[in-house]
Amino acid sequence: MYISMILVLVALVAVGIPNVYTGGPRGDSPENASEEVYDCWANGFDSGFAGKYDSDRASWCYEKGDDAYNDVWDVGCKYESHIEEECNDIRNNPVEIEDFSKLVGENNRTCYNAGFEDGETGKPFNKDRNSYCNEYDRRYEAGYQNGCELIPQNLAVNYYIKTSGSIVVIIQTLEDV
Repeated sequence: MYISMILVLVALVAVGIPNVYTGGPRGDSPENASEEVYDCWANGFDSGFAGKYDSDRASWCYEKGDDAYNDVWDVGCKYESHIEEECNDIRNNPVEIEDFSKLVGENNRTCYNAGFEDGETGKPFNKDRNSYCNEYDRRYEAGYQNGCELIPQNLAVNYYIKTSGSIVVIIQTLEDV
C-alpha cells in the first residue's frame, strides 16, 4: 500500500505539479495568470490593505494587458476596514511604492497590532478582522492571543484563543464574578 502511494507521488512529481499560490483574495488571481499579472494582483491587494495607492504601478499593470492591480486594490482597501470614501481619498492621493515586498510586513504588523490591542483591552475576538488578516499569516490571531495574556488575572472576564487546526474557538471564562 505504501509503495503504491509513493509511486503515485513520484508520478505526480514527474508529470509536474503546477505552481500553487496562496488562496484568498490576495492570492486568488485569475486562472492561468502570468507571473506579471499575479504580481500585479498581489501588489494591488497589499497596497489597498496598507492604505496606499501607486498610480504608476496601476498604469504599468494596465499596460501589460490586465487591470489586476486596480481590480483587487479596492478589495484590499475594504478588507482593511476603510470605508468607500477613505478608499477614494487614498486612490486620489497616490504614492510611489518602491518595494512592494515591504507591504506584506507592514500588513502583518497592522494585523498583529490590531489583534494585540483587542486582546489587551478585553474586546471580543473580531472574526471578520481575523478572516481578512488570514492573508497575512494569521497575525491578528497571534496578536490577540498575546494581548489576552497581558490581562490581569483579577479582571472579571478573561479572553483567550484555543486553536484546533484552522478552526478558531473563542472561549470566555468568568472569574471572580
